[in-house]
Amino acid sequence: MTGFTMTYDTLIEQYNTMVSNRDKQNNAVSPENQEVLNKVFNELILSLEAPLLEFVDILLENVMYPTGGAGHGQASDRKKSFDESVYLLGNGVFLEIIHLRNLTTKLIANARSYDGSKAGFDRVQYIPKNLKYLQNLHILLIFVLQRLSEMMENSSFSQKYYKKIIVNSIEDFKMNFQIFKLLDKVLVNLFNMALQTGDSDSKIFTITDDIMDDIKRFTDFNKNWYIDLMTHSNAFEAFMSKQSIYLPESELGKIVVEPKFQNFLSARKVKLNISTRKVF
Repeated sequence: MTGFTMTYDTLIEQYNTMVSNRDKQNNAVSPENQEVLNKVFNELILSLEAPLLEFVDILLENVMYPTGGAGHGQASDRKKSFDESVYLLGNGVFLEIIHLRNLTTKLIANARSYDGSKAGFDRVQYIPKNLKYLQNLHILLIFVLQRLSEMMENSSFSQKYYKKIIVNSIEDFKMNFQIFKLLDKVLVNLFNMALQTGDSDSKIFTITDDIMDDIKRFTDFNKNWYIDLMTHSNAFEAFMSKQSIYLPESELGKIVVEPKFQNFLSARKVKLNISTRKVF
């Protein structure tokens, strides 16, 4: 699961070569192809946004409310549940998950605000900067999973709570590592093709059918993972409990992308202090 770190180092080296070669007017990615590469990279990150953020928020909710208090409607119940979580679970992994969320939101903010035409914007360094965020996210995800596993095994008092968190989230951890692996593959191939065929502004660098297929797999995976995450979440259960409709399971995915549910989800995160916690 650490292959991404090795790839990151390789890609940074490639980017240093890009800069060096461009200065020497040697083989390098041209300015226009650099912009195309940045935009493709950006679309991949935006595709990852929804499932990655929701995975982290669900994990944070499970740690903040291990006894299930997040399902209650009264503020006093929510505060009691969070106080219990600090007592039962301590801060052994809580701060790391908040840091994980902060890294995720910074990566998303960078992607949403991308503007390669802005004066002073460093198009060459945009991708390496965000690769660093991806690398740190990947490393921290591994650490959080290891930490949860250790605490489940070593803490008899809170063992059942950690076990519940692990059981509820292990498949999504696997999904996360799988999507990082696929993203890794897509980026390596994109960068190689950009270096090999993108040295002139007169033509766009080649994106092979295999790369296109992997990009489609990546985006489809993210869409399906997001729907699966949300339709099995406490937020979705709470939302549906207030609705007077019944839909077969195959139709539930339509609800999670509707503005009504998205507004409910955002308001619920604020109420439960999930989207407002920071590590200073």
